[in-house]
Amino acid sequence: MYFLKAKAEVFNHFHELKALVQNATVKRIKVLHMDNRGECIESDFLGFYVKDATKREWKCPYNP
Repeated sequence: MYFLKAKAEVFNHFHELKALVQNATVKRIKVLHMDNRGECIESDFLGFYVKDATKREWKCPYNP
């Protein structure tokens, strides 16, 4: 769990989490499930999806 002061911190903390997961499990993140709120649509993430071949899946906001 990461506590963020601003939405702009999402991408940096995501890279930390990605590194932890890949180092601990020797697997890579293939799909990100998002809720259309905007944090993961920034230009930093758009470049990441293309470079890392990560698939995006959207869900309806505010639904479990």
